Amino acid sequence: MISTRIGLLREVVCASPAYLKKREAPGTPDDLLSHDCVTYERYAVGSNWEFPSRGRSLKVEVPSRLVVDSVEAAVVAAAEAAGIARVASYQIEELVKSGSLVMLLEAFEPLPAPVNLMYAGQGQIPLKLRAFIDFAVPRLRERLGLAHAAGPRTPHAGVQRRHKKPESFQQPSRLPSVSERSPQSRRCCTPCRIAVENAASVCGSARTMPEA
Repeated sequence: MISTRIGLLREVVCASPAYLKKREAPGTPDDLLSHDCVTYERYAVGSNWEFPSRGRSLKVEVPSRLVVDSVEAAVVAAAEAAGIARVASYQIEELVKSGSLVMLLEAFEPLPAPVNLMYAGQGQIPLKLRAFIDFAVPRLRERLGLAHAAGPRTPHAGVQRRHKKPESFQQPSRLPSVSERSPQSRRCCTPCRIAVENAASVCGSARTMPEA
């Protein structure tokens, strides 16, 4: 198996500025006991929120003002000042940037959990899988905060990297026809000749296309 790191998952506590105007922001996990919290039904975290504290794990049974069954509902509830919620950082990134939510108790955050994309690595990677990896990995890294973590990637077998043409390269004005080529170059079967002619046609038409 091949594992490619795509991000780090932070578990954060958040609330809206409107809620914090009415209630003082918690300074420690124990302060959550005097706050309204948005908790989960049928989720492992539920209302038992765990925090690292002085080298040990501190579990706090937070009071539930509202119980939801999805993270999306918890985010909406927190943004609407219903209470304090615990979610993944990427789920509230835009709301934090806009000022709709504020992250709390950052000094007590658990260590970020690594997120990896794993796939079988025996033999040559199928082109469909390579296309998906090339599409998904940079976008997931950007969303999960690892946009600049990846170093230069080397080309994979079967996939050619495109390079810009050197300055001295001169595109020929016309590709020679099959009849104009040397007898040795014309010694090919009919499918090969058709492929050559088709390629010449595509290259010729490509010269008329505007550059991106």
